[in-house]
Amino acid sequence: MSITAGHLPPLPDAPVDAALAPRVGQYEGAFDEVRWGYPKGWLKGQVQRALTRKRWFQVLVSDGRLQLVAAIVDQGYGGYGWAWLVDGATGDTLAHHGGLGAPLTTLVVGPKAGEGADASMRLPWAQLRLRRGRGQSAFRLTGRWPGFDVDLHLDTAGTPPAVTAIGVSPEGGPGLTQRHGALRVDGVVEAKGLRHTFERGLASLEYTNAFFGHAVAWQSAVGLGVDLGGSPIAFALSDAPHVGGAADAAAWVSKSLRAASAPTFELGADPGRDRWTIRTAEGTELRFSPHGHRVDAVNVGVVKTRVVRAVGRFDGHVTSADGIEAAVESVYGLCEARDLKW
Repeated sequence: MSITAGHLPPLPDAPVDAALAPRVGQYEGAFDEVRWGYPKGWLKGQVQRALTRKRWFQVLVSDGRLQLVAAIVDQGYGGYGWAWLVDGATGDTLAHHGGLGAPLTTLVVGPKAGEGADASMRLPWAQLRLRRGRGQSAFRLTGRWPGFDVDLHLDTAGTPPAVTAIGVSPEGGPGLTQRHGALRVDGVVEAKGLRHTFERGLASLEYTNAFFGHAVAWQSAVGLGVDLGGSPIAFALSDAPHVGGAADAAAWVSKSLRAASAPTFELGADPGRDRWTIRTAEGTELRFSPHGHRVDAVNVGVVKTRVVRAVGRFDGHVTSADGIEAAVESVYGLCEARDLKW
């Protein structure tokens, strides 16, 4: 599949063809529903799903003053949800809450990724939910923990198109990540006596539905802000292996979606504190300076995971496949380094 002038081909009608083979590539648009079918039969497919399929939504919201990151993750055999609120100026954590759920009962991330989506973690003491009604343009993110409440609308109306990457992992499993960039945000976050209204913020939203190998590692970078001309800018760059054969990389500049190639990452010894450098073949060069971070690690039996998440600011420039360049100065964002064995 070729990309012409930085623009992407339109989304196919389904992520797989008639033979249930993934339609590998990078496309403009987003699916409302993602189903892979059962190419090796229903019974084997059910076992494979329980062991290796992962589905999640992750949201980044920023208006310069505050940054909010939230996710609902179904790992097949378990799941969790969490939310992290950070002071944009200092990097101080204002709130961080999470919880563990059981797939299909207290935690649900289904095949619905657009209209009709309803992902949730519901515990007696905590709730996190992301949903979008049929015929509606906005996702609604709600969360409640003791002393922490979130109620935000992330609107796709009037924003540039989403981008979808479909690929195959090194182990042969299908994978998909689709991203909305520069969504409009309104709503309220309350934490520790602070009440903050997002009125001119931006959001990115990621949905991933993929079959992973038992040991994977990758990095990603997401930025949200305005360019030097005052126009909204967003970018999402990842070297994730579950979309092999397609680039999980794009920029939303000049009020349009632009293609990018797979990025390379240079990290310091301490990704939560040291500078990151991200480059693409087209000439993108971004320097990311963390000002707040978290390290989430699990070591239980065969499950050994370590995820470093850093919030901070990007400087440099983003260049699309057709040479459109946008300067980036103090744009807020999130970088993640994942090393997972499950």
